[in-house]
Amino acid sequence: MTKGEDVEISFDFSKAIKTLVKHKTAISLLILIGIFYLSLSVRLATVDEPYLLAADPHYWYRMTLNLVEGDAGIDYLRHYPEPHSFVHSFLPYSAAYSFKLANALTGIEFYRFLFWFPAIIAALSVFPAFLIGRELYSNKAGLFTAFFIGLTPSFLSRSLAGFFDTDCMNILLSLVVISLFLAAYNRVDVNNIRKKSPVILSILSGIFLAAFALNWGGGFAYVPWVFIGLFGSHWFYRILIAKGNNLTEKLKHSWFFFRGHLLVYVILFATFFCFTFPFVGTAPANSIVAVTSFFQTAKAEGGIFPNVWISISEEMSASLDSIISRVTPPIFFLSFFGLSMLLMLFLRNITSYDNYEGSYGIAFIGFLIFFLSFYLISASTIYPLIAFLFSVSGILFGLVIKNKKFYVETFLFLFVWIVPTFYGSFWAVRFTSMLALPMSICAGIALGILFDVCINAVKKYGK
Repeated sequence: MTKGEDVEISFDFSKAIKTLVKHKTAISLLILIGIFYLSLSVRLATVDEPYLLAADPHYWYRMTLNLVEGDAGIDYLRHYPEPHSFVHSFLPYSAAYSFKLANALTGIEFYRFLFWFPAIIAALSVFPAFLIGRELYSNKAGLFTAFFIGLTPSFLSRSLAGFFDTDCMNILLSLVVISLFLAAYNRVDVNNIRKKSPVILSILSGIFLAAFALNWGGGFAYVPWVFIGLFGSHWFYRILIAKGNNLTEKLKHSWFFFRGHLLVYVILFATFFCFTFPFVGTAPANSIVAVTSFFQTAKAEGGIFPNVWISISEEMSASLDSIISRVTPPIFFLSFFGLSMLLMLFLRNITSYDNYEGSYGIAFIGFLIFFLSFYLISASTIYPLIAFLFSVSGILFGLVIKNKKFYVETFLFLFVWIVPTFYGSFWAVRFTSMLALPMSICAGIALGILFDVCINAVKKYGK
């Protein structure tokens, strides 16, 4: 190279992307660990507070301390002067044994340990959140989902260091149960229903569902119905697309597909009842049945005394604005965008996009009207209009995406998960923390799809 000669510097985006893809597992793990550290760091802002952050944590503090001191869960204050047998709950037992381990390793004092425990448990939720996003769509969607789950305010505010309540464990256990269930469901081999991995994953999912039931005796009950909703809607879809000239033939073909999936449910629920019956008998089964009428009976009046549920702040009805603010507007609107895209990809699986002859026009108008109803809920605010616009843009975006690999159960599962929890959030503001889970996952998938589109554009035009 001679003096004064110009040197051309270029960067091959396509080659860089190929390098990243080659090491995507290691990169995903590093990013996920970073999200965990960020989630934990934010929660540790209150770790040096002198007292636990609310009233309920002091109750769980007493129960956990009794277990640490060997009193086997006896509550001496709740019905003083008579000792009261402590109701089985997973939180104090897990905290008590975790403290014994942490104390042996670090010498940490018990009361201070209760500040760290909820923050660590809540931060761990990013790992099953990532697995759910990956099972439903992709690694990238999993990372975005983990980020949203780790930092969503409705969950963050009830899992700060020192907020030693059941919420941190409820979120972690629900995500672990769902991630294991989806892993089992997606690994079913229709030609080999004795495949080991779905069986093992179903057993693990049943065990964690039992722990969830022991931790939150009534709140866990919606999860089995989400699973059942997926099975019913997915089977109905398979019947629609199954080969055959009549319903009998279609049922026969769809049954061949779902034998292994049904086995997942049988193993999961059998394991669940085996682990709950020795502790609480048939109470979990009663809760699963009772949840179907919960919204009609929980706040009903007519008893000897007034219904206290009406006066508890976290059980009061919520407005749409309140729900959006608790879930956070970015997650709420991105979830609408993502659900709309998944809807269009789902419809394209039913009818070939290349043979589009107008049926999509009808579906398009129908679902525009459907999402318009969200605007009509509260026309006095701007939020429903924004949700409507995000839905329209998601539908349009879903129409133009071509050749995208898509699992129909992704849309079905998120739809049957979001709809009841969205309704429940109007009934009681506390349920917004449960609504934040599927909406965060849906928002993560939306960003995962957009990220894929951007990467493909760079591959095509960045050479």
